[in-house]
Amino acid sequence: MRKENSIINTKFISEPGSYLRNADYFAFVELNDCACYAIADGIDTDERKESAKLAVTAVITEFTESPGVSAGKLKRYLAVAHQTLLEEASDARLECSIVVLVTDYKKAMWASAGNTRLYLLRNGNIKYKTKDTSLSQRMIDAEELALDQLSYHEERHNLYSYLGQSGRFTPLVSKKKKLEDGDIFVLMTRGVWEIIGDAELLDAIEDVSTAEVVCTGIEDVILSQQMEIVENYTIASVFVDKVYKNPKAGKIKQVVKIVSALAMVVIMAVGMIFFTRYRKNKSNYEQMIKLKERGVECLVENNYEGASEQFTQALEKADQLKVKEDSKKGKDVRCVELYNKIGGYLLGAKEALLGEEYKKAENQYASAVSVGKDIQESYGETADYIKNMEVYQEYSKNMKNGVEEMGNGNYPDAKKSFEAAANGVNDIDDVEKRNVADQYISNINSAKAIAEGDQYSKEAEALEAQGVYSQALVQYQSARKAYELAKESYGNTDAESKMDLMDIKIDNVQNMINKQSNQDMEREADAFVLMGNDAMHKGKYDEAAGYYESAKEIYQKTDNNDQIMSMNEKIESAKYGPGENKAIDKILEAIGCMARGDLPGAKGCLQQAVSAYTEMGDAESAAKVQAAMSQIP
Repeated sequence: MRKENSIINTKFISEPGSYLRNADYFAFVELNDCACYAIADGIDTDERKESAKLAVTAVITEFTESPGVSAGKLKRYLAVAHQTLLEEASDARLECSIVVLVTDYKKAMWASAGNTRLYLLRNGNIKYKTKDTSLSQRMIDAEELALDQLSYHEERHNLYSYLGQSGRFTPLVSKKKKLEDGDIFVLMTRGVWEIIGDAELLDAIEDVSTAEVVCTGIEDVILSQQMEIVENYTIASVFVDKVYKNPKAGKIKQVVKIVSALAMVVIMAVGMIFFTRYRKNKSNYEQMIKLKERGVECLVENNYEGASEQFTQALEKADQLKVKEDSKKGKDVRCVELYNKIGGYLLGAKEALLGEEYKKAENQYASAVSVGKDIQESYGETADYIKNMEVYQEYSKNMKNGVEEMGNGNYPDAKKSFEAAANGVNDIDDVEKRNVADQYISNINSAKAIAEGDQYSKEAEALEAQGVYSQALVQYQSARKAYELAKESYGNTDAESKMDLMDIKIDNVQNMINKQSNQDMEREADAFVLMGNDAMHKGKYDEAAGYYESAKEIYQKTDNNDQIMSMNEKIESAKYGPGENKAIDKILEAIGCMARGDLPGAKGCLQQAVSAYTEMGDAESAAKVQAAMSQIP
């Protein structure tokens, strides 16, 4: 039994950090001939089900039932965990990153998806480590980002492969690695590697002799940072103190020689098999190309579901091909793999838009555009579909900005963002997405009307408390109009109850006004006049006219005819504005000049009237006066 003839020690630490709930999970099982170690980090927000625990439990259970150390087995373990999360998800997605390590106590291999990591340390150095399936890692591979920036780059959590994702799930699987005595495996979640770099990891395991000391040493580094918020963190260390050695190794070599001698007997039969495979390979390649081309056509037509389906089928054909990596067919296979990534990003973007997760949608479209440009540059493919994807990326960005500004109460900027989103999809005739943006605009107008009504009501309450009832009445009436606008124009159901409340307050204030003396009422009217004068001075003529009208209503109640006449004049002045009054005065003066026979004087007055209308921007009236002036001899 291999386990009895090898020595492997395993320890782990898993803590929730600053949170009540730990979304990480680690478990392992060591059988007689092989062992399995699995660590996962939940990346969803569902608090009812623990995605990491479900995934790790599924892996360990499947391994126990069908143990083995091979790429096929690893893919099977992760596929079972992936299917478990999809089946357990109900109204919310279950998603997690995972690393699975398997060993037969002589060799080891691992598989990963997401940004949970595995390190193999040998002789004080990092011999191997997993790569994240993130946009940041892709940028590092493309030499667009330095390796030391990965732990804090903004796209480090933007994953393209993880358990529970929609579309095709493709984990990374290592080759078999021969173990040596003294090897140390360290498995960790992002709560560890975001804080500890490679140098700190090597310092933490320097001169350690047990798996437990590795875990505590790394934990000490995390806690020494004294961060305000500590993320969930899980550390697992596997010490390979002694590797299994096969006592029958010499006999195996002898068997290999015998088998080699017999191999020549079957060469002719194998040749026939290869010919059959060649024909099958050719058929699969041709079908792969056709499926890819159909997928591209779907992309151009914005049929992203159809495109993803075609690319998935094309990739299935690609997986059946046996091609050289540097050959044309190998290049075509890599191109299909990239198209399949585009399909996955677009499905993710659609799902994000349906859930109003606009930032996620923007990132998914950005990833799709990036891969599309890579295909265009590296493989010479036409990329007419990129323009439409960029339109959707910009749409998602504008919707994200609009939602953020709306949440901050910045309605003007929010409305601009939603209008930009709606106008952006006009060119591609996406009525559905325009309607979503238009609905947000309607919601903004409704919220703005409600906010204005609340402000008028608040000001009215303050005026009512001061006993300034007529002004309070005006503000309550303005509040009711704002609520009525929210209800009638924008369908806000909450506005009706606010309108009913304003009706009650208006009746109460009106009763208080009826009880006021003429002297009290005229003090309020005088206040309206002062506010109207101030508005006139600021050029706010409509607002000034409103104040004068309010004052006039009070003077009518007190039968103050002198003030009523004064208000009529002020209302007239506010209605037309200084420029209008000046123009009319000059026209009347011109009529007087003509009556006296002073034609030059009449022309001069009319010219001044034309200038007044021009300054006001009333081109139509200016033209009419100019035409009349041209008739004077």
